Amino acid sequence: MRAYREENKEYVVNGFAAMMDFALRVKRRDAEEFIRSFIRGGAADGLGRGDAFLIGLSGVELYEKVTGEKCFEEHILPEKSELLDKMRAVACFQFESGKSFKDIFRVLPVKKMLSEPFSCTEELAELYEKSNKKRPTNLEYFRSEAGLSQSELAALSGVDIRSIQMYEQRRNDVSKAQYNILNALARALQCTVSDLTDEDNYRLPKGEEEENPTDTFLDLCMLEARRREFSSRDHTPSRAQKRARVFFYAYGYLAAFPFKRLAFEKGVYSIDGEMLKNSFTNYFYRVLESKKMKESTRAQAKGQIAALCPSGKKLTPSALVQALLSAANIAEDL
Repeated sequence: MRAYREENKEYVVNGFAAMMDFALRVKRRDAEEFIRSFIRGGAADGLGRGDAFLIGLSGVELYEKVTGEKCFEEHILPEKSELLDKMRAVACFQFESGKSFKDIFRVLPVKKMLSEPFSCTEELAELYEKSNKKRPTNLEYFRSEAGLSQSELAALSGVDIRSIQMYEQRRNDVSKAQYNILNALARALQCTVSDLTDEDNYRLPKGEEEENPTDTFLDLCMLEARRREFSSRDHTPSRAQKRARVFFYAYGYLAAFPFKRLAFEKGVYSIDGEMLKNSFTNYFYRVLESKKMKESTRAQAKGQIAALCPSGKKLTPSALVQALLSAANIAEDL
């Protein structure tokens, strides 16, 4: 199943390759960090399904959407480039396979891609399948986490041990199993059915798990932003365009979140507004500076934006997303 309509393929492939060339060659961004921003900010999801707001954008424009930066460097693509060839192959593979960019980069981290000798879609597909086979299935992962053997899981769930073995060896596709089988396995492993079937459920390789509460907080923010973006769509072209820009600003801040690790109370994800105030206001001040307006209007807007992230106030993911969208609306209305 292809990811989007074929007539959009050239735009997505060339745009993605140009964006990666600009990010890695021109801006000298760390490859893994940039891909993380590409995925977390929602651009990977949009580009991967041929979103009308993203296809046709230049590499620089896509880079700006991912990072929230305003770039003025001239970007001329080299005539021959191994990086461009590889990134075009990645985008072609994403189109042909129907997989998300998120899934592709989780199986094949970008730094591994850059070090592997491939230059076409077929070679990348082989590399992907080889790497994916080395990763445990979701079923095997959650069984290991529960400390159960295959026979113990069979006894607890009532699912035949041979079926469990076939699923874990990928000889049978667990996502195509009958719901009562999936439900029995999920109940025995104390997880959800989607945990067992969703390819995008990301797990670090065994032994590399490392909980980072900041990532969890940002994931919750992204989920809240996605929920708001898709819960009340307006199909009026002018309003839809404004809405897209508003969420672009919000995603841009989350993608470039200035703190790598923060301490959170156990089970409670909220952050002190004072900690975010400088980065929050500076981010939107740069947005305002990029717009033509009277200085008095700009100063008034800065005051309104500064008031949205008050000191001494705990911001939950929902509250932070609301503050981001409010600030983005102020900037976009000017």
